[in-house]
Amino acid sequence: MVRKKLEKSVTRDLKMRREPQQARSQERIDRILIAAEQLIVEKGLAELSVREVARRTETNIATFYQFFPNRAALVRRIVEMHQAGLAETIEGAISESEGADIRTAIATLQSRTLAFYKSNPVVTEIWPGTHADHTLRAVNQADNQANIQRIAQLVRSLKPDIEAEAARKAALLILITTAPVIRHCVTLPPEITEGVLEMHLDQVVFTISSL
Repeated sequence: MVRKKLEKSVTRDLKMRREPQQARSQERIDRILIAAEQLIVEKGLAELSVREVARRTETNIATFYQFFPNRAALVRRIVEMHQAGLAETIEGAISESEGADIRTAIATLQSRTLAFYKSNPVVTEIWPGTHADHTLRAVNQADNQANIQRIAQLVRSLKPDIEAEAARKAALLILITTAPVIRHCVTLPPEITEGVLEMHLDQVVFTISSL
């Protein structure tokens, strides 16, 4: 019982104190989020400081705490924003792949995911933190389950006769291998990236084809 109360308390402390009701408040929060992301990209997640974010946005510390109870809540907001963006990217790739063969569909998923990470460099920096912090890890796991369901739908569309459990396992394989490969490829020269993605594509296509 005590543990459950503590878990609820921690979860509550990771959420925003209140959502903005006016455009001015939303603009202030947007500036805070942008500054926080820039700081993470520049110096890493460990160096994210509420005081520095407030300084860069010319925001009073008290005003910051009106919305975010602590630094962890700010990080969670950033994580949730980009999780939503990745989910939208996956859904877009799946929609675009309708009627395509297996290789084309997975290649589309790869390329769209790569474009997402390149457009959002903070995701690569913040990803290790979602696994190091148990509360953020829980948020990430819940999001992963939703993405597995999305990708499983793609697998079933590519292989209509596949059993649901096999499709789910294939989706899990695609998710847990594609994201790390893509994150590394973001930092590699284009010619190396192309070769690595091609090898990964071969692996995924072979796995799905053999089911």
